[in-house]
Amino acid sequence: MNDMKNRQLRSTRKKKRTELEADIKGTKLDIQRLQQQRAEFDALIEQRNQRAQLLRHAVAELKSDLHQEQQKSVEAMSPDMAATDGASKKLVAATARLPNAPVEVVS
Repeated sequence: MNDMKNRQLRSTRKKKRTELEADIKGTKLDIQRLQQQRAEFDALIEQRNQRAQLLRHAVAELKSDLHQEQQKSVEAMSPDMAATDGASKKLVAATARLPNAPVEVVS
């Protein structure tokens, strides 16, 4: 009778151990999959940050170009014309007041 119980206990232990080993293997595979996903996400984040930085630089450059063009435009006008063209002056003044703070890119 004791021998039969011992056999049952041994087969139960082996089954549990096998199940646990399978669970461990499955968990290790999940960890590897998650690590791979993390690496892929990190690469995507880095690419997005680089594109955002390029975009910020392009916006700053365009803003500077626009300001210079507007200044040259006003300077090219004759004093008589510049006095009557209030819209150009307002545009240049409004552009000069634009914040020089970095542009925040929201994705």
